[in-house]
Amino acid sequence: MKLSALITYLGAAALVTAESCTYWDSFGGGRTLKGRCTTRYGCANIGGFTVDNRCSGGSNNKCCLTHYNCNDSSSTCLNTFGDGASLCNQMGGRWLSGKCPGPSNVKCCEYPKPAGWRKRESGARSS
Repeated sequence: MKLSALITYLGAAALVTAESCTYWDSFGGGRTLKGRCTTRYGCANIGGFTVDNRCSGGSNNKCCLTHYNCNDSSSTCLNTFGDGASLCNQMGGRWLSGKCPGPSNVKCCEYPKPAGWRKRESGARSS
């Protein structure tokens, strides 16, 4: 198993037992996004972005939301600071505005497709 796939798997497994959270956003006509509470680092490891003040457990516990394919199959919405910025830079990505739900510090990171890339389904869920 490739390291990136393992990190994604382990990060997703950690979120399964986490407290759930929601965030209403007007992006795309308005919808409620569902996520899981975790740290900024844990969220960045699964390609997600965080929203403050949605989870119990102190200031390090953030609502982690995922929204893949914000521009095409090699893009994901990330926070433009901290771990999200580091992840986008490590992937050789560039920031695109107006493609993601969430606060203004969340932007689409478009990155080069790695060899053998398969399209990933969007992780954003609405209700």
